[in-house]
Amino acid sequence: MVINILIILFSIIALIIIHELGHFVVSKKIGVRVDEFGIGYPPRIWGKKIGETIYSINLIPFGGFVRIFGEEGETSEIDKQRNFAFRPYWQKIAVIVAGVLAFWIISWPLFSAALFLGSPVSVGDEEMAENAEVRVLDISKDSPAELAGFKTGDIIRKVVYFDQESGLTKTTEVSRVDQFVEIINSQKSKKINLVLEDKKGEFEKEIIPRENPPKGQGALGVGLVRVFDKKYSAPEAVIGGFERVFFSTKSVIYSFGILIKSTYDKELKTKMNLQVVGPIGVGVMLNQSLNWGPGFYLNLIGFIAVYLAIFNILPIPATDGGQLLFLTIEKIYGKAFNKEKQNLINSLFFALLIVIMIIITISDVQRYIF
Repeated sequence: MVINILIILFSIIALIIIHELGHFVVSKKIGVRVDEFGIGYPPRIWGKKIGETIYSINLIPFGGFVRIFGEEGETSEIDKQRNFAFRPYWQKIAVIVAGVLAFWIISWPLFSAALFLGSPVSVGDEEMAENAEVRVLDISKDSPAELAGFKTGDIIRKVVYFDQESGLTKTTEVSRVDQFVEIINSQKSKKINLVLEDKKGEFEKEIIPRENPPKGQGALGVGLVRVFDKKYSAPEAVIGGFERVFFSTKSVIYSFGILIKSTYDKELKTKMNLQVVGPIGVGVMLNQSLNWGPGFYLNLIGFIAVYLAIFNILPIPATDGGQLLFLTIEKIYGKAFNKEKQNLINSLFFALLIVIMIIITISDVQRYIF
């Protein structure tokens, strides 16, 4: 367990450092002065100045940062040519977008490595994939799934249930998550049988989906993923990894759209059984994915990288997309946005994101721990 936690922490920290490295490399390339590149957050444990940049290791290990001269609006005439604030609009955009692109770029070799190693590779319900399977990714504490003895990695093969319309017992093969969720939601409080499969073979479990499950758990209390097994040659993995970047991007954008629509469409929210997870939930899924092998773990890390890229490019304050928004407003109106107002807006939105994250984390704790 300790080794798994260290692997997960290293993976997430590495993603954030690569993101900051994108800002760093482009800033250096166009001649903007970089005052510090830090791993972790202050207070500083160690630092060494090489050239004009301090390279530091800091006490709080969750991430990294780049301190770019002039990024906070400093308009000192000293070293004006190296000041971010005095650079053309397109150069400022390039520095900001580089961090976002770094997430997408690193997801490519991650997906390719997963395909080369061979593993269950996650695919969206809308994607065409031969022999796709629905697997149990995580199980909520004290849920019907846990009480029935479900294990992470179990494949859901079939659902056996009584169909009221036809008056017959139906057996439906499961190949998509949305298809399975729709059947389960139609059978709440009714006894059904699920045909599952693990390494030992197929077996059957009797279960009753809950009518009113705890928030964020769903009728069975399971997190599901649609996957297919395939091992690629090196050239195929490189091409397939690039395709995974495209399809994962499409899948994340689709998920964001569904999530936004579900905030006012309660029927859609119930039908899709949407569940939002925070850091604890992501950690649980990553920990469980390690049990499926390095290929599946790398694939999930690649997907997280794509998610972070898209989230960071959203035009909301406190993200790179928010900074792009402010820069574009400055470009349109021909004058600098008031930095005090910008910092205030960023602080308010950052505080809002923290509050949302705390709420989601509480939900994660209730789901996975208590």
